[in-house]
Amino acid sequence: MAATPTTPTTSAAQLAPLSLIALEQRYPHLYRVYTELSDRENACLGSDEDGPASPGLCTKIMGEDFTAPLEPLPEDAPLKTHSDANKFAIFLWKLLDACESGSVGGDACRMWEVLAAAEDDTLAMNAMGPRFEHLLGLTIATVNHGVRAWLERGDPHNGKIHFDAIANAWKKIFAKSEADLVAEGVSTELRAFAIKWCETLQRYLKDSKKHNGPYANTFAFNFIVKSRKSNAPAAPSSAPHGAKKRKMSA
Repeated sequence: MAATPTTPTTSAAQLAPLSLIALEQRYPHLYRVYTELSDRENACLGSDEDGPASPGLCTKIMGEDFTAPLEPLPEDAPLKTHSDANKFAIFLWKLLDACESGSVGGDACRMWEVLAAAEDDTLAMNAMGPRFEHLLGLTIATVNHGVRAWLERGDPHNGKIHFDAIANAWKKIFAKSEADLVAEGVSTELRAFAIKWCETLQRYLKDSKKHNGPYANTFAFNFIVKSRKSNAPAAPSSAPHGAKKRKMSA
């Protein structure tokens, strides 16, 4: 995360991002991907004479410890340590790190499975609060990890569909008034925080070739609808209400 860790002040800060029980019950698509990465880890351990395969799901994959406690965020940060957004972001970040275990092409395939599963589990949430939190977690994780192998070798068609789906979900949220979002549990500060992360992802995807090489994929990420003032003469007073403004995609 971008924030600097501080000394834990609540017991919630001592929790791992997600328990395997919560993962299975709440995120079925990500649970499948986690199981596949765990099986791969066990297969690698089983091929090593000094490291026999362990039974059940691994809690550490490619050096990433999924039981490690969350690092607490500053108390005045819009994003809270125990929030779904932070826990989801940290879990996805670890899962993307755990994909880096082979060739660039292989890593790209595993990263895509993580991103697609995260999208499916997030967009399956209909309630505004949970959908906002998980979209934010997915956005933060994508930026912080960078998904370089996937941007280099991933399928551009799948990438466009993925980022269009995430951007359109954000559009529907940001189209709501701040008062409506507050009523759903999304503070004005958290909304502004989410917009900044979306702007960061938008710039990163646009400049992907600069960050990830000349053959990397680039993607548009139009996550908000902005009002644009018209230069046309003012409409007559008899015109329908709202005729003076048009909304266009950013």
